[in-house]
Amino acid sequence: MLPTKKNLVIVSIFSLVTSLILYYYFYVLVQKSTGIYCRTHYCLEVLPISDFLSITIGVIGVIGLIISLDIWKIQEQFKTNKDNHESTLIILKEFKIVIDNLIPPGKGPDGDNLEIIGNSLSKVNESLIRLKYDNNKIFSLFDLSSDLIKNHILSRHEKNDPSALAKFLDTRREIISEIDEIIVDISNKLESKI
Repeated sequence: MLPTKKNLVIVSIFSLVTSLILYYYFYVLVQKSTGIYCRTHYCLEVLPISDFLSITIGVIGVIGLIISLDIWKIQEQFKTNKDNHESTLIILKEFKIVIDNLIPPGKGPDGDNLEIIGNSLSKVNESLIRLKYDNNKIFSLFDLSSDLIKNHILSRHEKNDPSALAKFLDTRREIISEIDEIIVDISNKLESKI
């Protein structure tokens, strides 16, 4: 049987009452039996019941403080973990938007598409590593992203080649699918922890 809070409280109260009663009888026994002996010899004084009670209450207070700090630490770890999951989901959704809005070369202004992908990818990497996410999925996402960048550059140089554009669009679709899988996986993990 695992201890529950109710069981621990009952055992604690029982132990406290029992120790107080036993200490009281011990105190009375020592006071009555050592009276004559201690008049002629040096004896250490036994703690009065009030001092014993104050020491016991102090020890119980310290134990309660330690338990509450431990519970606070567990709660803070849970909150940090939850915040990491939520921020990773936001970063992944932003990355998905960046990839989804990536204009194929030759269809509009190229601008800083590759730099935006690189910056977003590094945020995704940091976030997934902080989350201790599956390395295989991270590597797969990086491989697809490098393929997307390579296909983007190839289709920029070969503007009239439809196969380069098709590779670019296929790779973009695969990345979006991979990101969706990761988002669903992280969302499920987050929901299971709450």
